Amino acid sequence: MCLTFFVFGCHPPQPRLLLAFNRDEFFKRPAQPLHLWDDGSGVLAGRDLGSGGTWLGIHTGSGRLALLTNLRSRDPIAPTFHNPTACASRGELVTRFMTGAASPEEYVKSIPGDRYNGFNLVVGDLRADPRVGSVVYTNNAGDENSAASGVAAAAEGGGTEDAVSGGRVNGDAAAAVLPSAAQAAAAPGCPQPGGGSCSGSRVKQVQLLEPGRVYGLGNGRLMEWPKVATGVEALQRLLPGVTSDTGVPYDRIFGELMGDSRRLVPLKTKAAAAATDGGAGPADGNSAAEQTAADESTAAMEGRNTAEPRSAQPQVEGKPMEMDGGERCREPQSLEEEEGTTAALARSDGGGGGKKSDVAAFQEQLEHITSGRFVAEVATPFGPYGTRSQTVIVVWHDGSAEARERHRCDDGTWSDVAIPFQLNVI
Repeated sequence: MCLTFFVFGCHPPQPRLLLAFNRDEFFKRPAQPLHLWDDGSGVLAGRDLGSGGTWLGIHTGSGRLALLTNLRSRDPIAPTFHNPTACASRGELVTRFMTGAASPEEYVKSIPGDRYNGFNLVVGDLRADPRVGSVVYTNNAGDENSAASGVAAAAEGGGTEDAVSGGRVNGDAAAAVLPSAAQAAAAPGCPQPGGGSCSGSRVKQVQLLEPGRVYGLGNGRLMEWPKVATGVEALQRLLPGVTSDTGVPYDRIFGELMGDSRRLVPLKTKAAAAATDGGAGPADGNSAAEQTAADESTAAMEGRNTAEPRSAQPQVEGKPMEMDGGERCREPQSLEEEEGTTAALARSDGGGGGKKSDVAAFQEQLEHITSGRFVAEVATPFGPYGTRSQTVIVVWHDGSAEARERHRCDDGTWSDVAIPFQLNVI
């Protein structure tokens, strides 16, 4: 899924760029954490060991930055490692921009969006302008105004007041527009190898983002969804305290901004749906016992995270993790090992194969499960899922920069890395 908040082009002493990113993913998908790639490309990013691409990165010399999130309305429910398709890997969109030379606008206009499952994409060149750079957003939703419609949709729902043209959020964040599970299910998915076209459409709209304004992006479109609205507010509160004199409050960003696991969308049950529709008792003719069993099944799927909402942070409470290179994670599984694990799960009853009833329950509760900014571990028909890494990138006006990341290791512990670098500013 993934979630990001960012602002660029602020006047000194505030940073030229401040970006925070949570990567939410199935735990069995093999990946490397943030590192400087050893291919001489100058790319600083994590890496998907299946496709070779990435979800977020910056070129440490040129300042070319890119990130993507999945667009849920155009995304199949099953992960690609479980359900291979003919679509190209979305991670290549990030890598190609960072290592290319086209301007942000030229690049996104050249993307054949129908080759990919649903995506949101932000690309920027921090050196394109002496002070602010150039940053654009697009997606492959398919409608002409899709790149800009997220803000309007959220505003109609009462959740935001155009952070694109005002930099602030008000109203009831939970009222922001959410695509329903039925809408997500109705969206066409990528085909199995050998047939059809992918789910998205060619990129039709490019939105040039404005400097000095806080943006948020999840798996709706830009500025959609309650957790995006509340996160924008949180970053706006933090931003005045981020200066070249005071430094970056990393622990507050990792915790207060990106570590809040409170779920903003209620849990759906058949009984609740029936009550909403004016009915009495469990829907679809189910008995009270059947409804209780269904609710318990949903609770079991959510595992340990069904208790009172908390502010989940990958650190010892009250003791921020040190960023000076503590214990490192063991190496992730190879792709060959991962494929074997996936095949074994697919053969098991109720395991990674995803029985239809389990998949339907997962899809029905997906909005609730992922409605916190931090997604604590949950059980799914395709294996454990949750936030696997939290990344913060800051670039100052003199070109000095740093990327910090907290990431989940295969054994469930969290590790960290801090990588300083220097951009060649104009």
